[in-house]
Amino acid sequence: MSEQVKKPRHGQCSGLRYIRLQSILLQQIESGRIAVGDNLPPERELSEMHGVSRATVREALRNLESLGVIRRMQGAGTTVISVTPQDRTPVIPSVETFFHYDQGTQLVNTGITAASDMALEAIGLDRTLYSDWLVAGMLRTDIATGQPVSFTHAFVPADFAGLFEHELCLRVPFFIILQRHFGISLKTAELEIQPVILPDDICTVLLADEGEDTVSPGIQLLRGYRDDAGKQHMKTRSWHAPGLGGFRSQIAI
Repeated sequence: MSEQVKKPRHGQCSGLRYIRLQSILLQQIESGRIAVGDNLPPERELSEMHGVSRATVREALRNLESLGVIRRMQGAGTTVISVTPQDRTPVIPSVETFFHYDQGTQLVNTGITAASDMALEAIGLDRTLYSDWLVAGMLRTDIATGQPVSFTHAFVPADFAGLFEHELCLRVPFFIILQRHFGISLKTAELEIQPVILPDDICTVLLADEGEDTVSPGIQLLRGYRDDAGKQHMKTRSWHAPGLGGFRSQIAI
């Protein structure tokens, strides 16, 4: 993965356009120009009206939906359901629930390769516990629209290569398969969230409609799984572009 980031053309930053459009639509809703119960124009019309790409429109709409301001339904369009953002903080009763994504998404395996020393070092792994590691590319998409939500690199020891062929692989978190079907006793799950500039190859996947020179801010999620002795048996790194998925959680203790 390249460490070089291309310079954007003027006005090319997807994140800024998405934030600007989201603010405009929210102001129109709060002012009553667009009333509760009204449908927003289709993505193509919003794109032409505001001079942005349809990908940017989708990002703005995703975030407004996550705030509880609009509801999107296939065949029924996008409807305004609230004038102000709603508190939609879920209560998370367990770590399994915490690592689940929305049921409206699906995971696609884009390929598995042997992990290089450079890739392992970049994510904080080495060959001490396991000599051979695999890395799988996982693209999560919105079932209704087909649009990308996130992209993940999952690092798993080659000893557990069967994980990616397991019938539950694309339906439940990987660590659950490690525990239930490979007998690995995991004690802790670590989550680190970082703001980043999306790498070029990730931008190409998540923001394909924005063009080759796109530079965009994003969120990187690092997840690690350790046993009682503190040994790490798996690690994943996920990227989210602005407005493409995300979560806000509260864990019951």
